[in-house]
Amino acid sequence: MASSQPAQTQQPAQMGQMSQAPSQASSQMTAQIPAAPRKPIFTDFASI
Repeated sequence: MASSQPAQTQQPAQMGQMSQAPSQASSQMTAQIPAAPRKPIFTDFASI
């Protein structure tokens, strides 16, 4: 039982890191989106 308790205390710490990871990934994605050419994307929507 004692071993299960520390595992629970580690879970919230990992959750906190996971919550920060998406924010960083989203910032990187937004940085890459403007860098990538947008014209081909619009042409794809137009073709659809």
